[in-house]
Amino acid sequence: MSEAPLTPGQSTPRQVWDVQANPSADAWLITDLGIMEPDDNGELTLTALHPGATVAQVKENTGWDIRVRDDLRTTEPPTEKELRILREELDPRGIYLKGGG
Repeated sequence: MSEAPLTPGQSTPRQVWDVQANPSADAWLITDLGIMEPDDNGELTLTALHPGATVAQVKENTGWDIRVRDDLRTTEPPTEKELRILREELDPRGIYLKGGG
């Protein structure tokens, strides 16, 4: 079952972790499944999957027929140091991350 697309100001842990502006003023949408970036027309396109995620999962959890870039890549998993910082310094009570501190 697909979830409705997000409207400005909405987010859920399943759909959005961070929206980050890059130097060219394009936006990246980073979710727990992968990364979406605008194509030349401004439409968000799946450009990377996180380890263990599938294109089918992204399509099931996106409110539109998302395009997938031909050179789809896989993101690197976080390092132990990055996990420690996330769990111990940024979210020690586990409010945003499962199994925190």
